[in-house]
Amino acid sequence: RTNIPVSKLMTSDKQKLLTLEEEMHKHIIGQEIAIKEIADAIRRSSVGINDPNKPIASFLFAGSTGVGKSVAAIKMANKYLEKIHCGKVLLVVAEVTHKENWQKEFEKWGMINAALTIECYASLHKYRDTYWDLVIYDEAHHLGSELRQDILSSIKSAKNILLSATLDKTLLNVLENYLGYI
Repeated sequence: RTNIPVSKLMTSDKQKLLTLEEEMHKHIIGQEIAIKEIADAIRRSSVGINDPNKPIASFLFAGSTGVGKSVAAIKMANKYLEKIHCGKVLLVVAEVTHKENWQKEFEKWGMINAALTIECYASLHKYRDTYWDLVIYDEAHHLGSELRQDILSSIKSAKNILLSATLDKTLLNVLENYLGYI
């Protein structure tokens, strides 16, 4: 139960929100707790139950290569972008070569209704004070440098998705200080 007032939702929206987990499980094996949390956050934002001083949601997908972090991020992004009917998305990657890999992922899994920008961490300074509907940080452990934290504090977003194979104290501090994690 999510305690979302059903009367606020259209019939088609209700059906989509009720089947979020089922849809994500078609593409992601396991990860039951993470998928439930993602679905609940999408449901809360769909009816306006969120803190106006924080991003609608920030998610950290951690796990080794091949567990479905990228697929989960793309599926979640699509659900959110479907809701707002368009979107401005920034995907931040570690290296130029990763841009091509992500392009292949988007071709494979699809990205709807989005103006997608893929950029490297080293070039984030170009986006100071820019608003994004969604920012996806691949290999989020690269956010640890002071320069990147400074830039991160100036990027404005409604939602954030962070992907990382490793977690350390620096990354957790960044999440708490800049993205509202506790």
